[in-house]
Amino acid sequence: GYTDQSHMIKEFKLFSGYTPKEYIARYSPVSDYFTF
Repeated sequence: GYTDQSHMIKEFKLFSGYTPKEYIARYSPVSDYFTF
């Protein structure tokens, strides 16, 4: 696990190339129905 959110976001971006918010907006099927 991660001790803080900013560390998790940095690791996620290194892994995927996107922030979690950007990733959800691009790849989540629910992004057509909900705003994150």
